[in-house]
Amino acid sequence: MRVVIIDDEIPALSELRYLLEKYEDIEIVGEGYDGEEVVDLIESLKPDVVFLDIHMTNLDGITAAYQFIEKNSQPLLVFATGYDEYAVQAFELNAVDYILKPFNEERIDITIQRLRKSCSQQAMNNSKTQEKILDCIVNLKLTDKIAVWDQEKIKIIDFQDILYVTVEGRQSIIVTEFGRYLVHLNLKELEVRLPKEKFFRTHRAFIVNLENIDEINLWFNNTFVVRMRNCEDEIPVSRTFVKEFRNAIGL
Repeated sequence: MRVVIIDDEIPALSELRYLLEKYEDIEIVGEGYDGEEVVDLIESLKPDVVFLDIHMTNLDGITAAYQFIEKNSQPLLVFATGYDEYAVQAFELNAVDYILKPFNEERIDITIQRLRKSCSQQAMNNSKTQEKILDCIVNLKLTDKIAVWDQEKIKIIDFQDILYVTVEGRQSIIVTEFGRYLVHLNLKELEVRLPKEKFFRTHRAFIVNLENIDEINLWFNNTFVVRMRNCEDEIPVSRTFVKEFRNAIGL
């Protein structure tokens, strides 16, 4: 968790930093000492969590929180303050916790457990959202293209650019000259989706684009190894598929 601490009382900020630094899964990426710098700090650092004091010079923490939320910056919020009368307002802002000064290890540990739970739930929700987005794109029934994940972006790839498809663990990977991309379809689903006149299943873990084969080398037991255009990878043709492969390439 990437954390920013905002507090205009230096001793309190230092004490909180000391307590948080004991946790291996927390990285303190920034500190602020003035209410007015909160919004810019959150926007520039994009932390996962903000520990925010309420009574600060120039701008109080509640107002600052409303401001960066209005700008669509929504880190997890923990109000760390010496005043308890603002708890209702804090939880109206969906704060994960509201802790009072002076801080102690036991209370901070409770906060960290709550943050871990919230971060875990947030990650699950993000993953489900990504899958829904990709499903929507897949459902567009693109005739000669396929939607893949390129880190946190969705990329549309032409069938003709695919060199081969394989599996890594439980994930299907599409390989092109330009990179390797995750696709949320299993190999059997991809075999159905890709045009049979161009794509051939050479192995239980590989589908190749026949039009992008560069060379075919003999292997043991009358099988083959395939090399694709502009690619050093070797794709096996297992004995199960040798006869059909010969027919497919006219050999």
